[in-house]
Amino acid sequence: MIAKLDFPAAGVGHTGAVRRAGFVRQSTFPLAAVCMVASLVRERLAQLLAIGFNVDVIEPAAVHEANRRPLFEAALAYRLHGASGDAFIIVRPADAARLIGAAFAENERPPRAPLSEIEALTFERIVAALAPDCATLCGPIAACTRDEAQSVARQCQTYFEVRLGQPLNAAIGFGMAFDPPQPVGARLTLDDLRDIEIVGAVTLGRGALPVSTVASLQPGEVISLATPLANDGTLTFSRQPVARGPCGTQNGRLALRVSGQGNPGS
Repeated sequence: MIAKLDFPAAGVGHTGAVRRAGFVRQSTFPLAAVCMVASLVRERLAQLLAIGFNVDVIEPAAVHEANRRPLFEAALAYRLHGASGDAFIIVRPADAARLIGAAFAENERPPRAPLSEIEALTFERIVAALAPDCATLCGPIAACTRDEAQSVARQCQTYFEVRLGQPLNAAIGFGMAFDPPQPVGARLTLDDLRDIEIVGAVTLGRGALPVSTVASLQPGEVISLATPLANDGTLTFSRQPVARGPCGTQNGRLALRVSGQGNPGS
């Protein structure tokens, strides 16, 4: 599950400037699939209605059950039986009326006027034409059937809208009865890290000094370390000992010959 930080609106009677923060569930549905559906819907409706228009997408949201009922109330709902699960097409009555008005070239149609029998059949034909374009959401569509809005409201987990611009000025909602799991890639292997460079250091000796001695150090002073001269040096990366061995020079540069792993005492 993915959650995002949200600041809910202040409650009734709340006059403070600070709102309580909280995390809300966010849909994991890929935005690329949603944009693909929006593009196909625009092309399909432009072909069916012989009208050019732009579309906007309201990104997928994991709608809380309490908010689904008013969102889907009285809407025309259709269930798409997909190979990966069920998806839904949800159209509010006013938006359905605008689409039918465009189909019959009725510019003055009242948005609240109920659909006649022929108009209802025409609208179902429009929805049926859009159904195959939703395969990106739920896989190949086996059937598209009318459903009760409240039944869809109980099952819908993820919802987004495609807003149709002028002259349609309508919206078509899409829902899914599932929220796909977040894809998890393969674990990193050594081959994935071979080109990364990390900085190492070789420790030749160690010792302890009082803070007062450290504070009074002067150039020219000699500090005796606790490490015997014959001890190996220790190669470390990110403060972790990796190898040990005798130190010397090679081609005019300091070098370490690896003779073992870890600390000299290991």
